[in-house]
Parts: sequence; C-alpha cells; structure tokens
Amino acid sequence: MVDYPDQSPLFRLAAQRLEGKPYTVSEYNHPAPLDSQAECVPMIASFGALQDWDGIWLYTYSHSSDDWDRESMNGFFDLDTNPAKWGFMRAGTAIFRDASIKPFGGRLVTSLGKSRDILTDLAKQHLEHDRDMWDIVSETSGAPERTELNERVYLSILSKAVTASRRKGETPSPRLTWSVDHGKGVYMAAGGAGVLAGHSNKFERDSDGYARITRPEYAVITATSLDGVPWPRSNKILITACGRCENTGMKFSEDRRTVGREWGRAPVRIETVEGTVMIPVGRWQCRALKPDGTVKMDVPVRTAGEVNYVDVSPRYGTMWYLLTRL
Repeated sequence: MVDYPDQSPLFRLAAQRLEGKPYTVSEYNHPAPLDSQAECVPMIASFGALQDWDGIWLYTYSHSSDDWDRESMNGFFDLDTNPAKWGFMRAGTAIFRDASIKPFGGRLVTSLGKSRDILTDLAKQHLEHDRDMWDIVSETSGAPERTELNERVYLSILSKAVTASRRKGETPSPRLTWSVDHGKGVYMAAGGAGVLAGHSNKFERDSDGYARITRPEYAVITATSLDGVPWPRSNKILITACGRCENTGMKFSEDRRTVGREWGRAPVRIETVEGTVMIPVGRWQCRALKPDGTVKMDVPVRTAGEVNYVDVSPRYGTMWYLLTRL
C-alpha cells in the first residue's frame, strides 16, 4: 500500500467518523501472500492511534475451526499462522491500545450540511462522490493532501452553513509522513514509538537517521515501548522487523501477483532484516527472541559517542529484538 497513498483506504476510513461518536474499524487486513503484507498491523495501528479511533478489529484470526495444529498459511486473511501479521501484534498493541503514539493534537471538523436543507445536500454529495467521504472532506474544507495529513478528521451533520473548522494542537510531536519517490513509497509514524514501512533505502532519510536498513529492499520495522513510557524514556523496548513472509515451497507467478493453488507447506518463513537502529542513551542489554518469545541469544549494543545502536541481522534468525535498560 505504501506505494499508492491515493488509493489507500486509511484516509477514506478517517473521513467517515462522526464528531462526538465512538469510531471503530472492523475486518481490516492486507492479504497474504503480498510481498508488502507486513505493513498491515503497524500501519493500521499507528494511523488509528494518530486519528484517536476507539477500536480496530483485524480480519480474521482463522477461518479454520478444526485445524488447530496447522503451521502454515493457507489463505489470504488468516492471522494465526502468519508471522508478518501476528508477529507485529505486540507492537500494534503498544502503539494503539497503549497509546505509545499519541493522537494528533489538531482537529478538522467538516459539516456535511451546506444549507438548511441537509437531506438535499447529502443526496447531492452522494451523487457526486458516491461513498468517498475523503473527497467530500477535501472539497468542503480544503483538507491537506493525503500524505500531509496532520489532524484528526471528523464529520458533522449539521443544518447550518458553517462547513469546516480547525483547531490546532498544542504539540507537534505525533508525526505522519508518507512519501513516494519514483513510485516507491515510505510510510513513517512517530511520537513515543516508531513505524517505518516501505522501500528500505529511504528509511535513513525519512527517519532522520534512526534506522539505516541495507536489506531487504522492502521492509517494515517498529520500535515500541513495553512499559507504557515513551520509548526515549522506556526501560523495555521491542524492535520488530520483517520483510517478506512465505510458506516453504510457495510458488509465485512470474509477476509475483499470485500463487494460485501453490501455497506450499510448513514452516512459514520470514525474510529477516539487516541494518542499524538507533536507540536511546543509556546502558542496554539486547536479546534476540525465539518464535515463542523466549530468549534466543544476546545481541551486541554498539556505542558511538553518545549514541547507541543495535545491528539487526539475518544471523540472529528473528524478527524480535528485546532491549532492557540496565
């Protein structure tokens, strides 16, 4: 999705929330076996956190009701045996439920009623825009480009001529950038935690040097606090990193758009990430974790001047790096 922000459902979802009402998103997913499927949980969790949504339901844990021992992916949307989705759940929980990434401080409220005849107004808008509420918000309030969104978006059904109002936040700390250069995109969300998804050769630029990834070409990486404290002050941080995710023996078409019925077999394999992640100052212990969350091996923490780094690498055979402050 990161290559096509104009086609992303995230902005359309943001433009469907009514002011003063709870807002939840259900049945969200990015289908397997897309090369970019690892972006799913970090993107929806961070976008929802920035917009201050009330709940997110992913589709679906499993379609199988009698195959509890299955250890391979067998469908587009099952989460239970997909490490590209399930492996980011702890990070997504910290980002969204624990609010490691705080909501945007600013609000953009758009009234759907341009006159006192609100039913006529709504009918005209539907005929012109169908169900694309983002287009209505943009037309009515002059909303920013999708890639420059820095406000929470609300709709108001009011029979009055006031069409839009803005209230800026007190702090600019939560941040969303979504850049696309020559068809290659990078999604970054930050503010107490960090999310990077997309073409990894652009991560260093878009993260202000916090992450420098050398391979794979497409990767997703998150850095989240596990103790409820913004990650610069946290005593326990989880770094999660993943590229592609496939079954053993999965056979793609030449354009990698489908596997047909050639889904392969267990075990599921991930493409590990190689690069460097900057971590907060202090003394740290870093450990690579096994798939069950137990410790696999120690990972060195490098210090250069007053800056600490962790080198993530395929040699550790993991997508999880647990940092504990000493």
